Amino acid sequence: MSTTAKTPSEAPDAAKKLRILLAEAGAGQLARAFQELIPNWGTECQLTLATSATTLVPTIAAVRPDAIFLDLSLCWPEPMQAVRQVRGAAPFTPLIILANPADKQFAALAVAEGAQDYLLKDYVNARSLERVLRAALERAAAAAAAESPEVLRDALTGLYNARGFEVLAGRSLQRARRVGGTLLILWVREENLETIRATLGREAAERLEREIAEILSGIFRRSDLLAHVEQGEFVVLATDAGEAGAPLLRHRLEMRLGQQNRAPGRQFPLSVRIGSRLWSAESDASLETLMRESAAAAGARVAGNGPRPELVTLPEGNPPGR
Repeated sequence: MSTTAKTPSEAPDAAKKLRILLAEAGAGQLARAFQELIPNWGTECQLTLATSATTLVPTIAAVRPDAIFLDLSLCWPEPMQAVRQVRGAAPFTPLIILANPADKQFAALAVAEGAQDYLLKDYVNARSLERVLRAALERAAAAAAAESPEVLRDALTGLYNARGFEVLAGRSLQRARRVGGTLLILWVREENLETIRATLGREAAERLEREIAEILSGIFRRSDLLAHVEQGEFVVLATDAGEAGAPLLRHRLEMRLGQQNRAPGRQFPLSVRIGSRLWSAESDASLETLMRESAAAAGARVAGNGPRPELVTLPEGNPPGR
């Protein structure tokens, strides 16, 4: 089944219809969320519904979609086989998984197999759908615009590099300014890096940076932007975070650092400083200004378990702050 509707002016090619394949059992939750979302969008969109696992791959070949939403319950009892078939049929097309909360482990496995993101059915609505779809399209467009996807990635950590962050965060800022969203910029600085490099060598310093990248990847959503912009320096852009987002994310990071620092046999403690800036559509601050201010805020050293949330530093063996 195929229908034509309106969708974002930020599609990869605004001159043609944005082709979206919805693979779910009947016109269900995902289709209803799209029906709520697309009247507010700008250029034409073609929605195609695949209602059985057997028609999924032939539909991909016929439609050649720009994005694919796959409901794992459509593919039961072999959901991962269906994910691999979709990835084989459309390896460069953003794939977003829809799963029941009880099947979250399969959604995570699908991401490991190459899906870009997943949504749990309890949280599917027009807002969450727009967030993951826009993120998927922007990342696909940025990768296509580069000579190769590696141009926007940091080879050491696998996160975006400074160029990748600039491209994608700039688009997020423009979109949020237009639709009235909020953005949270966090700057994370590892303060022991130079000491570790001098005492334990380059490989130990690189392991530390990869460890920080893994911790950040586990805390933030896949739709948030994470970048390793230079040695010891990371920046995150979290969408729709709100004022309560920064303290919550700092607390999660503090807990993870505490767990890592208490691990047996650890050679050196993890200790980072964090600076953050919340941006709303009423602000005229540029991305460069936000990054500069959040980086400056990360430079203020305070006690690790003190009242200042801008710093997260846990010496080895200390419990995480409450």
